[in-house]
Amino acid sequence: MIKTAQVIGKLAAAGVENVVNNYCRFSDPAAVSFDLFVDTTSEHSPPEDMVQRGIAYHYVPSSAHPLARVIALVRLFRSGGYQVVHAHLNTLNVLTLFAAWLAGVPVRVSHNHSTADRGEGFRAFIKLLLRPTATWFATAYMACGEKAARWLFGNRRVDAGRVTILPNAIDVCKFRYDPLQREQIRQELGLQGKQVIGHIGRFMPQKNHGFLLKCFAQCHASHPQTHLLLAGGGEGIRSAREQAERLGVSDAVCFAGVRNDPWRLYSVMDVFMLPSLYEGVPVVCVEAQANGLPCLVSDHVSMEAAVGGDVTFLPLDPSAWIQALDAVLAHADGEKRANAYASVTQSGFDIRDTARRLLKYYTAMLESVRNKPCRRIRP
Repeated sequence: MIKTAQVIGKLAAAGVENVVNNYCRFSDPAAVSFDLFVDTTSEHSPPEDMVQRGIAYHYVPSSAHPLARVIALVRLFRSGGYQVVHAHLNTLNVLTLFAAWLAGVPVRVSHNHSTADRGEGFRAFIKLLLRPTATWFATAYMACGEKAARWLFGNRRVDAGRVTILPNAIDVCKFRYDPLQREQIRQELGLQGKQVIGHIGRFMPQKNHGFLLKCFAQCHASHPQTHLLLAGGGEGIRSAREQAERLGVSDAVCFAGVRNDPWRLYSVMDVFMLPSLYEGVPVVCVEAQANGLPCLVSDHVSMEAAVGGDVTFLPLDPSAWIQALDAVLAHADGEKRANAYASVTQSGFDIRDTARRLLKYYTAMLESVRNKPCRRIRP
């Protein structure tokens, strides 16, 4: 069995965490094991099904405390006897990989799931500053898409075939459109008879909730039957609630919070909005397409996010989004959504296929170092 350490940062019921959880759920437990390393600042508890599967969770100091983090990771990596350390922290991978190098772990994967945007200000500056370090101490490179790969690892490595692209895959069948769940959850949330514009994501600057709310307020003024469904947690939720109040649409905005059944929410929606400032290949967009939702997506998001569904990329100009919303709401048709999941499966985003690919990847990486002595690699 291949023993792996998956380092994902804090538990926040967010995209990267869900991607890793999917690999844990759909990989052969006799062939590969997954231990998850998370920050002590985590906002949520591990999912119940992961605990029932016997997945081990190790809590370590966050990257804000680099020395304490490295010391804790080195100790755990050594005592755990890991063959693979897989870091999912993008530009912050260097601390994890340094600890894995010190601990003598033979396969050290630097994985990128995102990019950056100048709209983040100082946060974007720090990402750019740290970007070169993401390759330090790594023996292998991986990304969710080509744009993310080129952003973090550079064109030279990508063009040389040194970066493996592994899609942010999902359990496609789970997200299939379900008219019974649509009516059940609409009744639960008080959305019967409404046209529902939806979004799922953490309340953080990257997701651009302020822009989303402004667009919805304009749309609602001419389409009073519309409601906005926002699901997710995060530090920005209070600001979003206050903005909804200021815009006079708080009665038409449903803050659903963090749910343990997010896949059911897509069937409730009539259109999905993702006005992010940047993304890699966002999991929520793949999920929405598997549900057959028309998706309005920021053109700051990689076009790799269109995986067989109805996706329209738009500039971050409110007038363009209002016009697109008008067109989509006028032609909403649930009957066409039932078989949309098949196109997403054919695009290579089914977790069953990618879980097998990941196991083959680990096996190949270990084989390449099996007969080589462990040697120190300078950054």
